[in-house]
Amino acid sequence: MNSMQKFAVSLITGLALVVGASGLSAQSPDPALVAQAATSQKFFDRLNAGDMEGWLQTMAANVVTHEPVGTPPNVGHDGVMAWAARNQQMGFKAVVVIVDSIFPAKSETIIRWTTRFTLADGSEVSIDGVDQHRFDEQGKIVEVRGYFDPTPLMAAMKPKG
Repeated sequence: MNSMQKFAVSLITGLALVVGASGLSAQSPDPALVAQAATSQKFFDRLNAGDMEGWLQTMAANVVTHEPVGTPPNVGHDGVMAWAARNQQMGFKAVVVIVDSIFPAKSETIIRWTTRFTLADGSEVSIDGVDQHRFDEQGKIVEVRGYFDPTPLMAAMKPKG
């Protein structure tokens, strides 16, 4: 075997070990991981639909969100609702989160997403990001950590002139 073939075998073996360790399997997916992925998808689906009650139901009462990481946390249902209200007051015509990928693992999921904002003047801005959802024993989200850069959105919202 040449060095490239050895590398390919090592890579495939490594990926197989990672997939096996994660509990994911094409033959028998772990029901807990499937449920976590579904809850993370529902989190974004309910938010997109404006179903705030359904959105809250994906989260534990003591949820803590960091949107984005590095900003003050939003604590509990009241805190995340206050965060949502602040965002609604920013005057967007539309906001849609598109879930690109969901990667479940033991008691957590990583979600890669794109959010498309339609501003008051009709212009559009997209930002890409990643969320980390951590789950409690009841399958509710107890922590959300959002990784994204809001700078392009803030720049687009500045008055022109």
